[in-house]
Amino acid sequence: MRGGKLTLNTPLQPGIELTAQTCDTANTVQRWELEPSAGGYRLVNAITRMAAHVTDDGRLAQYPPDQRLAAVWHLTPVH
Repeated sequence: MRGGKLTLNTPLQPGIELTAQTCDTANTVQRWELEPSAGGYRLVNAITRMAAHVTDDGRLAQYPPDQRLAAVWHLTPVH
């Protein structure tokens, strides 16, 4: 995530768009967790604790659970 208001160098503003970035193990904001949800998983940022939400125009943005429902993701094994 880039942009938005930073608090302690962390984008804690709801609605910040998720951006593709080169993996950087030192960048703690790039850490995401899969949390079980009915029918799949939610993608939750390990630092902000906000989940990925699909906006009306198809972008991904972070929102706290009390503001928007998180997208539910399904894992498919690759053979």
